Amino acid sequence: MSPPAIPAFMRRVETPEAYRQVLDIRNGLFDHDPITLAEAESGDRERPKERQVTRYLVGDDAFAVIGKPRQASQTMFVQALGRNAEDPNLDLSYEYLLEEARVQGGDRAITMLLSRQARDVARLEGLGFKIDQINPISSLDVATFEPSVHEASISAEIVPFTLLPDKLGPDWKHKLWRLEMDLHRDVPNPSPFEETPYDLFVSHLDEPLYRLDTRFAAVVDGELAGMSEWNHRLANPKIAMTHLTGVRPEFRRRGFARALKVAAITEAKRQGIRHLYADNEKNNPMYLLNLQLGFRHVTDILIMERPL
Repeated sequence: MSPPAIPAFMRRVETPEAYRQVLDIRNGLFDHDPITLAEAESGDRERPKERQVTRYLVGDDAFAVIGKPRQASQTMFVQALGRNAEDPNLDLSYEYLLEEARVQGGDRAITMLLSRQARDVARLEGLGFKIDQINPISSLDVATFEPSVHEASISAEIVPFTLLPDKLGPDWKHKLWRLEMDLHRDVPNPSPFEETPYDLFVSHLDEPLYRLDTRFAAVVDGELAGMSEWNHRLANPKIAMTHLTGVRPEFRRRGFARALKVAAITEAKRQGIRHLYADNEKNNPMYLLNLQLGFRHVTDILIMERPL
């Protein structure tokens, strides 16, 4: 099957300036999670070559993306969004992306957007997409968080990642990799889980933007039981995003997840973060824990899919 011709109104992103333009549009739509070019490029380096994405500018006010979220899967990620949801070129962009996804061997397409983007949701439904997963976005006003209200005695030591070499020894990176892979396997995701190669994981740890002081681990008898992390947003130093929080099955129901979250939020408060955002699958117990800690629902991420 021959690849489809790229429409004249779409320009492949090949320069930092064009990438910044895409991010400006994207950040206006996802204002809870603004990212800079440096952060976006760091994220690109985390992906294996087989999972790199291709980006396009659609005119001057929209963008399109296609990529493979999992190497072993035939699922393709496609997305076309813009400042003007009524732009007819967005419909044509999806036609191109879906055809390109078929050419690349995909048998299923997924995309992601916010529930408040009603016109875009309607466009996708018209193209045969259906909601596969809902991830509520919640926000915590960190200034109002009182750690003492949530602290409890537990049988684990909660430490920042900066102390892991001392706590775990010279193979701490491998132990951390194994923990993260085990925890990610339990995270609800519409695509089958696929482990990050160890070498790529280590290169991510060595990225300049990777902060050990915003990540916390639960250590029990010299072993990793769980972790919680958040990341700064360089575009807005008062905003941060939580990421993976989890505990290994054999250590659950001991209060470790709550203690990890409290430690992470306390550090965010110490560093001057004002708003901490999270997104979790709606039935994930971590979403309920966030609400118990004071997070409030903002909107929803919709993950939509259709066969190709």
